Amino acid sequence: MLKLTLPWSPSVNNYYGGSGRTRFLLPKVTEFRRKVASCIPLDHETLTGPLRLLVEAYPPNKRRHDLDNLLKGTQDSLEAAKVYENDFQINDVQVKRMDIFKDGKLEITITELD
Repeated sequence: MLKLTLPWSPSVNNYYGGSGRTRFLLPKVTEFRRKVASCIPLDHETLTGPLRLLVEAYPPNKRRHDLDNLLKGTQDSLEAAKVYENDFQINDVQVKRMDIFKDGKLEITITELD
């Protein structure tokens, strides 16, 4: 089991920029990925089997946040940080909305499934 505290994720609605046919990650997404990577323990080995992901989402304010928009960016950032090989390994996902927390945060629990 791996427990992580991550910053609040940018919404997937504000994840990409574009110019013509070219799409790119926005700077705030690149920064989020850097922050996620810094939260991973140095001795962590990449997970290779099926996984369960529990996300406890502590929003930064009272706005109406669509929780499923947090998942894509969070899962992709965990993959980029080599927590697991690919997010297709996640067979079970649960997201809970929690109380407001200044600046927001995500409490992540990743469990390997048999």
